[in-house]
Amino acid sequence: MFSFSHGCMRLGQTSIIHFTSRLLASASGFVATVFIGRILGSSGLGTYYLILSVVAWLGMAIKMGVTGAITKRISEGEDDVAYTVAGISISLALFVIISALVMLFHEQVNSYIGYPAVAVVVLFLFVNLAQSIANSVLKGQHLVHISGVFNPIRTGSRSLVQITALLAGLGLTGLFIGYTVGYLVVAVLGFWIAIKNFKNIRLPQRYHYHQLLSYAKFSWIGSFRSRAFNWV
Repeated sequence: MFSFSHGCMRLGQTSIIHFTSRLLASASGFVATVFIGRILGSSGLGTYYLILSVVAWLGMAIKMGVTGAITKRISEGEDDVAYTVAGISISLALFVIISALVMLFHEQVNSYIGYPAVAVVVLFLFVNLAQSIANSVLKGQHLVHISGVFNPIRTGSRSLVQITALLAGLGLTGLFIGYTVGYLVVAVLGFWIAIKNFKNIRLPQRYHYHQLLSYAKFSWIGSFRSRAFNWV
């Protein structure tokens, strides 16, 4: 009875932390957007969000359900390091392929965005991927409350750097710097905490790659459906 009550209490605390973190992240992001729009104008803000939309869709091709598979396999309590390394290697391979395609069709990408943003797109894809992997590992280690706290940290640090850079006259470049800093901060913190909680130090075998891909091939469609619904 005690363990059941303790588990319910911990679940409730985790839920409250996660909900509050998302609320703070949304509020700070909204305030920053209004402030940035007043300084940069609708044209600059539109270009920035168009870049983010391109990154969001390309990011789905890079992740392909792998981050969700990392969470699933690590949560099973065995070979957390092996699954993390396997997931990172698969994701990096996909990142290289997608980035190469973006660079190859740089004229089309720049023409669509209306801004020479190929290098920025590749950079955003990398930091977004790093943060997603760190977040998936933490969730797999049952540290959802910690990954939730990272949301306001990411949004807050990003907004602070972006607003400061805009006031310094850096324009769109300031937005790019802020986005990169925000994601890198939580990625580094996430990996640091995840590494401290690793239990089974073991290099991945073919079996680990197979287990990740067998789950990812079914889970990626959920991300696609969610992304499509959100953008619509």
